[in-house]
Amino acid sequence: MAKVTAWEDLAFFHEEVDDETGEFQHATFALVDNDNLAYFGKTNHPRRNATFKQLTSALVHIPEHTIFPEWAPHRGNLTLAEETQLNTYYIKRPNLAMYDVFQEHKVLDLIPKGLLEEARTMEMLSLHPHPNIVRYHGCRVRRNRITGLVLDRHPNTLSDYLKNKIGPINKEPFMQALESAIHHLH
Repeated sequence: MAKVTAWEDLAFFHEEVDDETGEFQHATFALVDNDNLAYFGKTNHPRRNATFKQLTSALVHIPEHTIFPEWAPHRGNLTLAEETQLNTYYIKRPNLAMYDVFQEHKVLDLIPKGLLEEARTMEMLSLHPHPNIVRYHGCRVRRNRITGLVLDRHPNTLSDYLKNKIGPINKEPFMQALESAIHHLH
């Protein structure tokens, strides 16, 4: 069973608040362990009051077929990432933030379909690389399921920059690089 020992263990932690009052309603969170098993949790405790023990006890295993596409039918069209030094890369996993909503509306199949579509897109982009589009190294596969996409790891994300104010951003070259990447896609 997975265990939460630090906030960094979580794939995400989201607090739901009432739109009118701003009052805390509940929080949802997910964890993907080292064996690529995924767990989802819901708690009535806001982050400031939640303990790792409470979060761990709220985790429920997510059946693999509901979030990870099968590898076998696609192995001829998709690249299998090499297993060496995977810790130097970023593993992009399915977005589990809406798992409970998708489950409630009986559309969980959209999660693996989305990851598979993203893998196909990254395969196409890898045939025509661009310096301002992240490099794709293939699919991470466990137990005949695509559990993530292996991408170059960058030292900081735009989110890191906005949150932590990591150095100044020179807007003009940034926008030129962004426009160049977008133009390349079209």
